Amino acid sequence: MNSINLQEIIYSKLFIISLAIFIPISVSIAYVYSNIDSDDEEFLRLTIFGKNMSISDYYPSESPFIRVDEKVNWYVQVYNNMKESELIQLKFKVANATEDIAIYEDVHLIASNSTYLLPIEWTIKDAKVEVRGNNTYSMIEKIIINDNEINTNIINVNGTDFRAIIELWRYDINTNRFEFDNNRVTWNQIWFKIR
Repeated sequence: MNSINLQEIIYSKLFIISLAIFIPISVSIAYVYSNIDSDDEEFLRLTIFGKNMSISDYYPSESPFIRVDEKVNWYVQVYNNMKESELIQLKFKVANATEDIAIYEDVHLIASNSTYLLPIEWTIKDAKVEVRGNNTYSMIEKIIINDNEINTNIINVNGTDFRAIIELWRYDINTNRFEFDNNRVTWNQIWFKIR
């Protein structure tokens, strides 16, 4: 009986020693794998914030309805996780369900591992609603964005929403032009209606 108790104790100590070795090694391996540098992954990140630099408050009121002469304030942030500085172009477009019109562009050089923040203030200056037969047409005729007035004349039918689209373009030194990479998520949109 004594030999069984001694054997249990030996096995218990072996088990404890094994755990004492196994746990730190497992934790170390998990730590190393979870902290592998992600510097190899290169990307540009586009984020749109509302008026209070949050992921809310995109509209002047609680609803997606925007009135003529009502100011809308957004912040567009681009983070550069590329190995080198990047020359980028931000394109702001207004759109209906099928077509879009570029109304504002901003070009900026962003250093590697840096962030660029572009404040956007825009206002629908002129809009109208027309009824033709059974259809109701809403038209945004003019928008002011960052003190630039642009004629848009974009129309939607029967209450469909408009969209504000922001695209991120990169300058390609091989082609000597800005290019839009459709394979990556480098654009965002916010839907709205006019009143």
